[in-house]
Amino acid sequence: MRRLPFFLALGLMPLVAAADAPPRAKMELKLKQYDIPMRDFNFPSGLRIIFQEDHSQPLVSITSVIDRGSTSDPPGLEGIAHVAEHMWFRSKQKDAEGKELPKVWDLLRDMGANLNASTADDWTNYMSIAPADKLIPLLRLESIRLKSAWEGVTNEVLLTEREVVRNELRMRYENAFGAAFGYMSVKLFPSNHPYGRAAYAGIGNNDSLNAITLPDIKKFFVDNYTPANTTILVVGDFDLDDTPKFLDEFAIDQLVDPKDPTAEMKLIDPKPRISGPAAEPPAPPAPLLIKGDVKGLTREIGAVERPTIVLGWTLPGGYRPDQPMMEMAANQMTSAIRQELYPNWDYSKDSGPLSSLGCGMQAQKEASIAYCVIEIGDEKDAERTAEQALDGLYRLWSADEMYRKFQNYVFSYSKTAQMAMILQTVDNTSSVGSTRVAAGADFVHYTGDLLFYSRQFEWLKMVEANDARNLAEINSTATSEKQAP
Repeated sequence: MRRLPFFLALGLMPLVAAADAPPRAKMELKLKQYDIPMRDFNFPSGLRIIFQEDHSQPLVSITSVIDRGSTSDPPGLEGIAHVAEHMWFRSKQKDAEGKELPKVWDLLRDMGANLNASTADDWTNYMSIAPADKLIPLLRLESIRLKSAWEGVTNEVLLTEREVVRNELRMRYENAFGAAFGYMSVKLFPSNHPYGRAAYAGIGNNDSLNAITLPDIKKFFVDNYTPANTTILVVGDFDLDDTPKFLDEFAIDQLVDPKDPTAEMKLIDPKPRISGPAAEPPAPPAPLLIKGDVKGLTREIGAVERPTIVLGWTLPGGYRPDQPMMEMAANQMTSAIRQELYPNWDYSKDSGPLSSLGCGMQAQKEASIAYCVIEIGDEKDAERTAEQALDGLYRLWSADEMYRKFQNYVFSYSKTAQMAMILQTVDNTSSVGSTRVAAGADFVHYTGDLLFYSRQFEWLKMVEANDARNLAEINSTATSEKQAP
């Protein structure tokens, strides 16, 4: 039955005249030039505002990046950057006549805005998307945040938002797997490193949250929410010729040089916050020594359904051309460990160990982290499983030629998939967090480079499979012969 259609097709082929055959298509990839019209304003104050005109949807999308995150929390007040982020939305500003307005959260909702914010180790960002005709009031709020983000905040509001943050602490860390990443930072970085101060540094702990007062919040805003620390990226349905009108929403003292406020207003060249190759990260304060077998794993109590192994490595900081190479290495780590732990796993089936194993990379300013998470059935198997995982990483760069060919295939597939994910954000301006404006804001904030997409593809094109393998070799050598993560 399978051969019959093929036989019939062979029999019919001589009956088709050559002149009746369809013309051959020219296999040439033709892509239209994609250009994002934009205007860039870098003021003497250090405030940078970038406008990108996009009429694909009747929306405007804004992301602001404040160059301060949980690493700026004063000792004893861990979590204050995150609490301050919450307080902005609960603040009550005043109009031009001095009349108190509804809280910022309600103002944004009344505009029909979709909004969110997040606090990371290095930065805090605010994201909002609204109908295009709301651009001016949105920009007005951006200006207000830089001069009176604490306005109208009461002690009662602070106590309420402190409990909201405490609830996040319970849900995401104390009773969820997120605790592992807090533990890992402490194990990977010395206590004097920005990322090694304390577990849950990004959200604090119960004692540090209790210590935060209203004067602390105001001082944090005054010290950190400044024009010099801020980059604002605006994408949407507007005309770039109207940008002078949009800039009028910012107070003059937010634009001029604070050291010379009467000087002539001239735009300045942006200074990148990150430049040059990243320094090698410090060695972990208490690495796990390995001489053959894995012994003495550090054990922590956490809210996980099954015993879970977390392996972590410190890597150089991100936002540089070698970041894609580190990401590719992390992707290859997943397949290498899976091949070692589950050599007979059937890739054609939907079910399998895929959900219980994963590796990734978290790019940060000072240092990045590569990690692998492995669920196991029995805690007694932890040291043996960790040993197998490290063996898998060792084979990632020392395997035979056939295995290398397989790794090259995995690498090429991963590289293409990453390009596709980046490309998907170009036309997306209607959802918070996964859009062009969110993807490009922190990149331009740290690198000073407007051409986010061009750079991402240039960097990805430069990466070869051997580059990722060489990075894996460095980690594998360290874990196999000297110390484990």
